[in-house]
Amino acid sequence: MTKPVKERRQRRPRRAFTPQDKADAVRMVKAGKSVSQVARELAPANDIEQSFNTGSSNVEAR
Repeated sequence: MTKPVKERRQRRPRRAFTPQDKADAVRMVKAGKSVSQVARELAPANDIEQSFNTGSSNVEAR
């Protein structure tokens, strides 16, 4: 018996950052926050935006 071929999931498009987004992230790191902390703080905006675009209501509170 052969296994069914899994459908490939489409990759999410890379998020485009404006020069202002990049400057804000650099400023936050220079102010003493870790890179991972800055990434966590900036990520929810993308999750919320995506949920509005897709109509999903499963946005986790962070």
